[in-house]
Formats: sequence, structure tokens, C-alpha cells
Amino acid sequence: MAGAVLLAHDKSLEPPCLDLLRPVDAAPLNPARHGVNRATRLRWLAGGADASRQWDAFLAQAAAPLPAPRQNSEAHGARHG
Repeated sequence: MAGAVLLAHDKSLEPPCLDLLRPVDAAPLNPARHGVNRATRLRWLAGGADASRQWDAFLAQAAAPLPAPRQNSEAHGARHG
């Protein structure tokens, strides 16, 4: 089984959650990740495993799609190095 991300809805939680599914033989999520509390990281809710996969649930954040990239004529010809 390949990994997957599912959007789930739990009636006890207002926002939806994201379920990260991984193969049972994949490395587990680092336990330090469970306590991370930053605006740039999803909040970990719970995790577990069964015979076929591991899973971790995160509180989904409200977001808007990223705007389309703009072509800037000055930056387009710029060199990096």
C-alpha cells in the first residue's frame, strides 16, 4: 500500500482533519512532532496502526489556494549565483 492523505470529518471537531496513511513498514512519525504547536504546522490529534497501515490524524487548517505565479520581466532574466 502506498501512502495517502484523506480529508475526514468528525462531528465532535468543528474543522475537518487530515488522515495521513502510511505503509505498516514505513518509519513511524517522530514523537517530537506530536507536541509541535506552531501556526505553520498542522496540530497532531492521534495516531495508530493496524495490520495493513499506520495512520496519523492532524487538524486541518482553513486555507485559500495559492495565487498563480506571476511573470516578472526583471526577475525572469535575473541570474542567481
